[in-house]
Amino acid sequence: MQGCELEDNGFRRIWRRYTHPITQVVCISIALIAAVSGPFGTIDTMSFFNRLVYWTAIAFGTTAAAYLVREVTAG
Repeated sequence: MQGCELEDNGFRRIWRRYTHPITQVVCISIALIAAVSGPFGTIDTMSFFNRLVYWTAIAFGTTAAAYLVREVTAG
């Protein structure tokens, strides 16, 4: 059962990093900047609201993936 405890601790570490206020501010800032600037043609193909939803999902999703990969590869 020690492996389960390690998994729980790993996910708790990920969640603690993911919900840290600095992480949240950075992700929201990235999403807002991307929504306003509309990179990769999103300014021409999406409304502002759709860009905001899209880039928020991208910012938070890639951050979650990065923290997960960091935890898995940390050994």
